[in-house]
Amino acid sequence: QSKTSSQAGSIRIDYLRHELLSARRAAREARNERKAAVSKTQAEAEAAASEASELLSRLRSAEEQLAVRESDYRSELRAANQAHAAALSAVSEQLDEARVDTASAKARLAESLALQRSVERKVAEAERAADAAEAVARAKKFGAEEAQRRAERE
Repeated sequence: QSKTSSQAGSIRIDYLRHELLSARRAAREARNERKAAVSKTQAEAEAAASEASELLSRLRSAEEQLAVRESDYRSELRAANQAHAAALSAVSEQLDEARVDTASAKARLAESLALQRSVERKVAEAERAADAAEAVARAKKFGAEEAQRRAERE
């Protein structure tokens, strides 16, 4: 009977070793998945930030151009107003188009910033999920190690 009990204990220890190896493998996989997810979301965040920066630069340039154009157009408007009403109407339309372009650039910037915030939230969620998975893997590993120690004591 002690031989049978010893065999059963050996089988149980082998099983617990297998569980421990599985828990370690799962923890390693969870870490690798977390690293991959973080790298991907960081790349997306960097791309969104780069796009936002480029759009902001273009917006500033458009605003500067608009300011210069607006000043020029106002002078032209005064001259055109004195000369004839048709020229005044054309310059006013150009000014409106420049304002529409600026509004469009601002809207694209707002969309880009919203995308950046969304990506940052996804990064944070991925990190939390990976941390939770790693904690579960650690708990499983601890449980398997504890069970193996109990089995070895028995």
